[in-house]
Amino acid sequence: MRKRISRWRRYGSNRTKTGKDLANRGNLKLIRTARKKGLKSPLGVLLGQAPNPILHQKNPVETPGMKSRGRTRKEYDACLSYRILVEPKEMEHFVVTEKEHNELVAAAYRKRGYDEDESRDAARFCAQASRHGIRTHNAIKALHLDDLFGSGSKGCIPSAEIIKKESRFPAVEIWNAQRKLGQSTGYLALERCIELADTYGVGIVAVDNAFHYLWGGGYMLEAANRGYLAYTNCTAALTEVVPFEGRFATLGTNPHSWGFPTAESLGFPIIIDWATSVVSMGRVEQIKREKMKLPPDAAVDDEGNVTQDPHQVSALLPFGAHKGYGLSLVNELVAA
Repeated sequence: MRKRISRWRRYGSNRTKTGKDLANRGNLKLIRTARKKGLKSPLGVLLGQAPNPILHQKNPVETPGMKSRGRTRKEYDACLSYRILVEPKEMEHFVVTEKEHNELVAAAYRKRGYDEDESRDAARFCAQASRHGIRTHNAIKALHLDDLFGSGSKGCIPSAEIIKKESRFPAVEIWNAQRKLGQSTGYLALERCIELADTYGVGIVAVDNAFHYLWGGGYMLEAANRGYLAYTNCTAALTEVVPFEGRFATLGTNPHSWGFPTAESLGFPIIIDWATSVVSMGRVEQIKREKMKLPPDAAVDDEGNVTQDPHQVSALLPFGAHKGYGLSLVNELVAA
């Protein structure tokens, strides 16, 4: 077990928890639970995920892997696919059910002091990201962020109460989230926007002082599936993006996400979701884990020179030159 964890640390993020750290956080029980459930890696669910192409086929055929695991067609369709690092140049795939995934992720959040609702929201959101192949904002990303900047350093406060501030407009609410978990805050804001839209035709919730809500497109997908046109953007506490023709970071990745309720006409909703940088920092970490190179003109090193080596990245570059920079600046101005 320690060998697997230390290998992940060596080829992944240098700040990934070691076996001792995980035990101190109370996660050793999760590792043992995963083994009892027959998972090939004790940390498989919490380390990383990859989309299973079989699940995205319209009429997938039964595979030998399904038979070997004793899964029915229905059970297999309900599974998510995960990927773990076994050797530096070799990846292994296996599947677990969404129920198993959510139990483990929710337990990890409860161990960090989050209440039942927050833990359930976190697991639900991570499952949604994994289901759609968003490996940059899945359980490993969420838990890693929580360790570095969240409950581990008091940047996120479990069970924080949201304060609703005075607003001049009935269809607009302003919230001080008081460092509440981002996934829970995001779901609460989404539900309130829908309630306001049902009453006034439009609903807007401006949230300040919340922890990272991860993949904005996930909330837009939820809204679009329920028949609403939705939009969200956010800023960041960290400066990771270099301005147009600059050399050093002054902006966050400042993503924009849209959801369009086109299921009736197309059979599925349209979701547009991007950071205003060429890639997100989560993508850099993913590329680092998978031992790949960054695309050209995506990031710079400590000297401000463009690099494709994920290990040398100091900051990111905006997409579309001045256009991406302008979109990023919009987020900063709206939030000011």
